[in-house]
Amino acid sequence: MTDSETFDFKWEEKDRQEDQECKVREAIDQLFYCWTVGKQVKNIYRYGKKMDCDKYWEKLRLCSKIKLYSEEDRKKALYDYKEKTTQKKLSEPNVFDVWEKRREPLKDFPPVSE
Repeated sequence: MTDSETFDFKWEEKDRQEDQECKVREAIDQLFYCWTVGKQVKNIYRYGKKMDCDKYWEKLRLCSKIKLYSEEDRKKALYDYKEKTTQKKLSEPNVFDVWEKRREPLKDFPPVSE
């Protein structure tokens, strides 16, 4: 079993209930936080480029739109959005891509002191 298989990215029932809401104020806060100097400097330091805030715009547009949807359509739109963002996260590089899991222990480790 690989490390990425040990994590289950499917939502638990409790998480699904929490994800059935999309709050416009929360989406606006996330968008403005993305624009802050501190967030952009941290991203430049870590990744060498400014952070793209398009995903927060997309979330804000979704949260604004679904207020007019029926309950069933709202749930479907949120589910589709979560699936799309989860698939995008899974397709991007992550911490598990950096290291390969060791299959056998190192030889002569730990060193035996005489």
